[in-house]
Amino acid sequence: MSAALLGAVAAPAAVPSALVEQITRGALSGAAKVGAGSSAGALKGGLLLMAGTKTNIAILAGVATFVLGLGGATAYYALRSTAQVNAAPTSAPAPAKVPASADPSATFNEIYSLQPGEFVKRISPPLPARDQEFQKTNPQNGRPGASVLYRWSGGKAELGGWGNKRQIAELIANLTDLYPQDIDMPRELLSIKLDGDWIYDESARPADRLTALISEAPDIFGAGMTFQQTQIERDVIVGRGQFKFTPLANATDQNRDALHVFRGETVDKTRYTAPGLPPEAFQWLGAMLARPLILEADIGQPQGSRSAYIRLEIAESAYFFDTPNTPDDQTVDAILANVAKQTNLQFTHERRMTTVWKLVKSTP
Repeated sequence: MSAALLGAVAAPAAVPSALVEQITRGALSGAAKVGAGSSAGALKGGLLLMAGTKTNIAILAGVATFVLGLGGATAYYALRSTAQVNAAPTSAPAPAKVPASADPSATFNEIYSLQPGEFVKRISPPLPARDQEFQKTNPQNGRPGASVLYRWSGGKAELGGWGNKRQIAELIANLTDLYPQDIDMPRELLSIKLDGDWIYDESARPADRLTALISEAPDIFGAGMTFQQTQIERDVIVGRGQFKFTPLANATDQNRDALHVFRGETVDKTRYTAPGLPPEAFQWLGAMLARPLILEADIGQPQGSRSAYIRLEIAESAYFFDTPNTPDDQTVDAILANVAKQTNLQFTHERRMTTVWKLVKSTP
């Protein structure tokens, strides 16, 4: 099955040269590409079930999580909030202070909590309280690694995922329910990695969480910066048809439920794994292709798979999640042709109005 594709991704935002210079001197020295085998883990939540008519429109603009309708119901992807993000300008950097996580007397619950009005918080190393809590509650999983993600829900921290240092692109997706294809900022920032743990309020608006993320990493985004929501017309990928999952002919039992994203005739080495329900997987697909993806398809109960759960296996040849350059149309054609064979969907490029979050200097 072929995919007729036209169009391109929106142009990146113009950013003050001072910001670029600052980032170049300070932040980019620690930038690195994501290593092989990186995983999105169990990091996406906020699933929304909605019974609907026989055919619903599922819009994957990379902002909220998509849920699969069961028993013949179709899925509807929630639209983002239309409120503009406003962050208070920062006149001077805050004085250095010893992180609370370094206090040996501080308990896990004292450190890993959010106060009213807090939406995202970064906990910098050392992390003795976290290590003790992780070993106590997850002894079967060994050491948690350099970064653990927690959701603040019901007045307590719930484990969301763990692993290596997280790049900015992944933090945006994990903490805000937004995705890199909907963020207008210099792409060279996306691959910068940060250590430490993160806790976020899953009940807060994505706009508030995005603003809070900036305040927790001013050395990356720049002092006095914020994200401003705007509507622009641009090229998007549209998927249509009746979703029917068909494993690759040479798939093993271990990966029969994996949706393989690759370019060419054969699947190459996996670079990134993003688990989730079929609609959620298409959010990550849009992120990997650096383009908004709008799904106008009948999802229903996934036909042809052993369960409702399908993980996205992104190969090296199709990985553009946080790369400096975005794929051209010919590359996107080749990748989506392979996705179409596994999903029974048809993909095209169309002009649509979409929401973009632009990195700008905040005004007083």
